[in-house]
Amino acid sequence: MTTENPISAIIDEICQIEPEFREDIRGVDRALIERLEQLHGRPLPAVYRDFLRHMGESWGIELPRTDFTACRIVSYYEKIAWRPPEPFTMIGMDNFGNSQDYFLDGRGSREAVVSFPLGTDPTAPDADPNDFEFESASLPDYIFSMFFMVRHLSNCPAVVQASKVTHLDGSFERAVDVVRRYGLPEHPRSSGGYAYFYTPELSAAISQPPGYGLGVRISGRDGTGVERLYALLDHHVGLVHRNR
Repeated sequence: MTTENPISAIIDEICQIEPEFREDIRGVDRALIERLEQLHGRPLPAVYRDFLRHMGESWGIELPRTDFTACRIVSYYEKIAWRPPEPFTMIGMDNFGNSQDYFLDGRGSREAVVSFPLGTDPTAPDADPNDFEFESASLPDYIFSMFFMVRHLSNCPAVVQASKVTHLDGSFERAVDVVRRYGLPEHPRSSGGYAYFYTPELSAAISQPPGYGLGVRISGRDGTGVERLYALLDHHVGLVHRNR
């Protein structure tokens, strides 16, 4: 899925699901982007500049743990001499001092979103870039994932969250196959360890990123439909209902 402006494209995709999303995003002006780039010490990735132009003040997704605003990173750089090692670009900062910050990894053509594991320190002199944990294949993919799982699925009247942490072999594939056979359309942003399914009445996300257990989120307008799909997944995969 390529475009000259991938951030505009992902905003358009999200607004097909939730048109009011556009009202909740705000970008920053060129002067602030240039100030951030100056403090960063090298050119910002093009996709991140686009993110700042469209979403650098507010990206419409509430993540209390992390701040993705341009002002937050500018303020940090103005006080602290540390900069991410090349080719990493910091895009989100932990609000609680746990060093669980988010970066773009410039080692790949799509610039994956990565984070430092909880409790480690990316500013440490012996920090190893290989300690970064993969979060998403690209910034647009990460934006969609956070929108769908954090905002969209949470805002429906009926929500079920479930997980599986043992006997995981083939669990992701089985869960995805169950939802497909149930008849929910799969969103084209599905990739890797993330599968998204959407209709206006019922939505689901199946996730199993590298090194993690299986996660299932189902939401909809009707609790009966949500529980029916959960029961089917539980029967075929075996899940622990986390919000019951």
